[in-house]
Amino acid sequence: TNAGWQVTVPSHRFDIALEADLLEELARVYGYENVPVEPPLAPMDFSLVREAKLPTRVFRDSLVARGYREAVTYSFIDPELHMLFFNGLGAVELTNPIASDMAVMRTSLLPGLVKTASYNLHRQQRRLQLFEHGLRFALKKDGEIDQRTTLAGLLYGERNAEGWLSKPEAVKAPGQHPDRFDFYDMKADVQALLDPIVANSNEAIEFHALNDGDGYPCLHPGQSAAVCRGNRRVGVLGALHPKLLAALDIDIDIWLFELDMPLISDKKVPKFKELSKFPEVRRDLAIIVDQAIPVGDVLAAAKRAAADELQALVVFDRYRGEGVGEGKQSIGLGLTWQHPARTLQDDEVATLTNNVVAALQEQFNAQLR
Repeated sequence: TNAGWQVTVPSHRFDIALEADLLEELARVYGYENVPVEPPLAPMDFSLVREAKLPTRVFRDSLVARGYREAVTYSFIDPELHMLFFNGLGAVELTNPIASDMAVMRTSLLPGLVKTASYNLHRQQRRLQLFEHGLRFALKKDGEIDQRTTLAGLLYGERNAEGWLSKPEAVKAPGQHPDRFDFYDMKADVQALLDPIVANSNEAIEFHALNDGDGYPCLHPGQSAAVCRGNRRVGVLGALHPKLLAALDIDIDIWLFELDMPLISDKKVPKFKELSKFPEVRRDLAIIVDQAIPVGDVLAAAKRAAADELQALVVFDRYRGEGVGEGKQSIGLGLTWQHPARTLQDDEVATLTNNVVAALQEQFNAQLR
């Protein structure tokens, strides 16, 4: 009929009860060998993935490899905790909070991580490395909510886990704990995390002193830094402010970092470049500058003055004490040049070296040691 086939099954064929049974019977009568064979089609649409885009997994794996564990904290925090960390900064208030201590949205991941650290410390966990990846919420001037994907981390305690090979902590002076995590441990972790995004490019990860107006009053003003990618600040790191340690009843230094994910998720795709067949030339400089001058600023100035043939720039020595003058420091710089198409002559290398020395003298009043 126009509506389709109507089939009456003989009573002795009790094995045909469904439409599939009937089709199987037709195929048997017709001959399985006569049924055409066609492979099934399963079309798949692949989304475009930018090679220059670093997935979050890369950052997570890097931190886990360095001993961190991932934490997940609430996006709602106590208003008093927010004011303790960011006094004067407005937060997104909830119209109907589930509890009085979860009444505002977090403007940073740091309060949640520090609260977790405090919880662990009060339960005799004297060593901890944590990180969290999540959203923070800030109020714009027009009242809109700005949601920023953020990566934050925390560490405190002994540098090495307790074991039979570990030695008791040797305190050289009050307040100094050489076997505990310090600023440079946190800096090294952040540096390792961000090195892949500046590889194969002229950019560099730099650390500059954090100012009072940079928006992080919760960090120690003398032990904190802004993390910069070129001229852009992509995050901060440093020690929790002593006032907050006292307010939260914490008796150990806590080190924190917070990075803006959209600003660190892009990298430069590597391109093939033929290796130079010509020898490298290295020159070492020892300069004397004021102790207040950051070594990073000296490196940046030397790199700008060293021309494109510069292949490597390292600090091989830093000295303060007798022989360099009070309030001064001696910095040893190793500069390596290599031309891609020819051997550099001695007079060319001398000119490049003199350019670096002149730039350092002009900018920092540096003197050759």
